This record gives sequence, C-alpha cells and structure tokens, in this order.
Amino acid sequence: MSGAPTRVVLVGSLRDVPDPGALAAEHAGDRRVALVTAGWQEWEEDDADLRAGAGEGVVNLRLYARASEVWAEDPELTRGHRELQDQVRALRRSYNLRLAHAMGAWIELLDMPGSGPVLQEERISALEAVKALDRHHGRRLAELRDAFYRRFDPLNRGAVARRRHEITEELDGVGAVLIAGGHVPVLLNRLRLFGVDQLMGGRSVVASAGGAMALSDRVVLF
Repeated sequence: MSGAPTRVVLVGSLRDVPDPGALAAEHAGDRRVALVTAGWQEWEEDDADLRAGAGEGVVNLRLYARASEVWAEDPELTRGHRELQDQVRALRRSYNLRLAHAMGAWIELLDMPGSGPVLQEERISALEAVKALDRHHGRRLAELRDAFYRRFDPLNRGAVARRRHEITEELDGVGAVLIAGGHVPVLLNRLRLFGVDQLMGGRSVVASAGGAMALSDRVVLF
C-alpha cells in the first residue's frame, strides 16, 4: 500500500471548484474519500462542506492533530523540529534581505538611461544574480531539511510510526485523497512528518489551492 498515486488532479481555489469533495468522490470511484485538511491547523476538522460532496464513509486523516500528539509524546523530536523551524526562519530573513538588494539593482538597471547594448548585458547579469540567489536558497533549505531527517529519522520513531500505522489503516478502502489548502508550510510539514506521499499507491489525489502548491516541486510567488 505504498508508492505513487495513480492520478493527481490539481485545482484552484474553492471559488474555482465549488465542490472539491464531489470531485474527489468522482475520482474515488466506488471507494471512499480521505481528507487532508492539516493546513487549516486547529480547524482541520471543520470539514462539513468537503464531507457533504464526498459521499459516505469519508475519513479525515487528522494530520495536524496527530502531529500535535507526536510533539507531546516525543520531546526530542519536538526540539529538533523547532530548531529546524528556527533555522528556516533565519534563512528566510537572510534570503529576503539579499533578494531585496538583488531585485533593487535589477530594477534600477531596467530604468537606467544610456547605451542600450551595454546596459542590456548588465541587466541580464543582474537578473541572473536573482536566479542564482533563488537556487542557492532552495539548496540551503533542502540541506537543512535533509539534515533534520537524517538526524531524527521521524518515520522510525515510535510516536510517528504508531500514527502512520493508523493512517495506513484508515486509507484502507479509500480511492481518493483530497488535500485542501490553508497554511502551506504547516501542511507540508505534516505531510512530510508522516511520509504520506509513500502511502498513496493505487489512489487518486485531488489537491486544491494550497494543497496543489504543497504537491509542487517549486512554488513561484508574484
């Protein structure tokens, strides 16, 4: 019961998809629908609207609540996770500072009068500096996350493994998983903590709004 999903459907906001629950039920066929609403945080079980269209036997995987139980049971993992979040926030502050300067230089060059051919090469170089910073930031984030998972190996810790077993049992008979949006970093953290991507074999995944962002390799903000 592990591996890649059979189908992934990415959709927009709830305004664009009036009934994502019904869409998930359509892709579930004659099986049940499971919900992931961890991005809603404390309100993850306020899911009546999604349940209404998803049919009988809907199960909410309660990833946010289960993660809270893990934090309470495993103080060492909790401290490590908090340390990771502190590192990510520090890295983001550094990135934002550097990005402001890099973007400022590029924008000023766009408006600078003078020799077109000469300045055009400088504008291209300035934009490449922005792209290089983005790539650097992505690598640093990946390094921090990889170091955390190598050090703590959450999937093999008792508190996580027990809840992951529960999630696996709840997915029995599920044909589609609907991943809603909300707070994308929180949603991502919970999906990763329980290795949910490894449990999707033979199921369709319908992801809306922030849920679709969480399944993407990279999100570009405008």
